[in-house]
Amino acid sequence: NHIRVDLQSQSGGNIQAIAFRAVDTALGEFLFKNRGRTVHIAGSLSGNYWNGNRTVQFRISDAALA
Repeated sequence: NHIRVDLQSQSGGNIQAIAFRAVDTALGEFLFKNRGRTVHIAGSLSGNYWNGNRTVQFRISDAALA
């Protein structure tokens, strides 16, 4: 149901990102279709607490070609 991706900035920084309930949506289709391409991503940072691990993740709300 969710799509998890690894984002990389032009300067080489990385962060995990997730698009909740994005499978079978226009956003999900866009993310799959443009895998590996340079895109603009909109969203917000949030804390992720899963199985005793704490990380920062980016919640994707929209995306467009760069």
